[in-house]
Amino acid sequence: PTLNGVIAYPHDSINSNHDYATSEDSPSAGRRLWEWFWYGRTWVNLVAEDDDIVLLRHGPGGFEEKTSFKFFTYTRIPMQSGRAHKIPGTIAKVQDLINPRLFLNPIVKKGDVIAKGFVDTGDQVIVDKFSYHWIKPKRDDVFVFTTNDIPYIQAGIDPRMGSQHYIKRLAGTPGDHLQVKNGKLYINGEVAPEPGFQKVMSKENGYRGYSNQGVHLDVQLEPNQYFAMGDNSYNSSDSRTWGHVPDKNIVGRAVFVYLPFGHHFGPIH
Repeated sequence: PTLNGVIAYPHDSINSNHDYATSEDSPSAGRRLWEWFWYGRTWVNLVAEDDDIVLLRHGPGGFEEKTSFKFFTYTRIPMQSGRAHKIPGTIAKVQDLINPRLFLNPIVKKGDVIAKGFVDTGDQVIVDKFSYHWIKPKRDDVFVFTTNDIPYIQAGIDPRMGSQHYIKRLAGTPGDHLQVKNGKLYINGEVAPEPGFQKVMSKENGYRGYSNQGVHLDVQLEPNQYFAMGDNSYNSSDSRTWGHVPDKNIVGRAVFVYLPFGHHFGPIH
């Protein structure tokens, strides 16, 4: 899970219309290793080894989202031949790297490009699991929670994986009225004043304000309900899409990014 969002950058040779299409090709092995440590970046250049069929359907026998070492999420893409390929990231992001024409015709010939580009997989964090035993979570905290009893999320996860851990910025606490409109977040009728929200709404340093995507854009929170939002709003699956976080799901407050070592490394604000 990552506060700043898992972002997929498809190569423009397969999807030039994507917002994050890139013309960059995979660099040298040394450079790839450095980018993994610095950005959490993984390069993908998946080519069909033989004539085959890519099983792109969701559910049993198709895409599978899995977690290794309880931290790293990857997507398994099976082939009709029995082969399977692994790409770091969630299904929602990995499918952005897949050649779009395969969703219409999944048959590939040897040498055809199945997926190409790179994925920035986000931040690994240290979590304070103790403070919330004595103080209540507050707006602008960066917090970690499980996905139990959030039906929209759990419906897209292999039941064998159980719950996942998400990390977002806490935007609403019990009793708050939240609205997202015109790129801004309003809490109880006022533009959110906290620094984390102001940063996103500034539309500076790569931030674009809050996206109006999602169905929960005007919400009154009930007791024991919290609202979670990602800073990278246009690439964040958060409470705007899947609703509130039950208080019993809260694990703790994220305090420090220890991987990757790039510009997010250090204390979390």
